[in-house]
Amino acid sequence: MTAAATASSIDDFDYALPPELVAQHPSPVRGGSRLLTLSSDGALADHVFSELPAFLRAGDVLVFNDTRVIKARLQGIKASGGKIEVLVERVLSEREFMAHIRASHAPQAGARLRLPGFEATVLERPGELYRLRAESTQGVLELLERHGQLPLPPYITHAAEKDDEQRY
Repeated sequence: MTAAATASSIDDFDYALPPELVAQHPSPVRGGSRLLTLSSDGALADHVFSELPAFLRAGDVLVFNDTRVIKARLQGIKASGGKIEVLVERVLSEREFMAHIRASHAPQAGARLRLPGFEATVLERPGELYRLRAESTQGVLELLERHGQLPLPPYITHAAEKDDEQRY
């Protein structure tokens, strides 16, 4: 098989997915999530995740992602009173973090943001993300756990619930 025959494009993965087929809540049974299989002859089949072991063969590799989504979304206001949404992307140290900020007017370096339970200072915007410093005696991860919201993907239409926090 040539390299050209195996090359793919991001467009190969673009397809219509009706909103009613997007699960809005996790399956009540851990292994009950749906599983789509593709056989070597190109046939698609619907299964459930608990059936996965039946499809594994000697030499197969499984990669487990055991990360947990943290409560990285914060709603707040700028000193001017304008509403902001902060989505923490990366914790740099006990007090500093990188975040996306959604605001009607981008905050400048030195701006203070009032977030639930603490204030943060905008240090810089080296690219798409802002570098901020939490003005608190508590660390960033503790502040997020206490005051943040779970950031659900845009295709989930409900606000985060306790079940989402445990399963997502």
